[in-house]
Amino acid sequence: MDDAVEESAPCGLCGRRLIDVGGGADATFLEVTHGEPSVYVEEVFCTQQHAAEWLSRPLPARATPEPVETSSRWRDRLVAVTFAFSVLWGLGLMLLGAWAAVRLLGGWN
Repeated sequence: MDDAVEESAPCGLCGRRLIDVGGGADATFLEVTHGEPSVYVEEVFCTQQHAAEWLSRPLPARATPEPVETSSRWRDRLVAVTFAFSVLWGLGLMLLGAWAAVRLLGGWN
């Protein structure tokens, strides 16, 4: 653990800075994984008693992810159509160039 970050971190229960409680000597770092699918919780406490009290409560529930907005604006569709047209145009020009190169080298009459 990074001492500079941990000393200024607030207790997960009372909110006091760790350095303010016994100089941070009794600080307790806690990592908990629970539930299915797994929920990973990381907390730091100023004393072991605060960690025990926090653990006696129900563990935090999994945060529900926010729905992803899909863009259906005409501008996005126009960009997609333009890109697809450009790719097809490029493939057409490549085929035309290959055909011209074969004719130039005397392959097809």
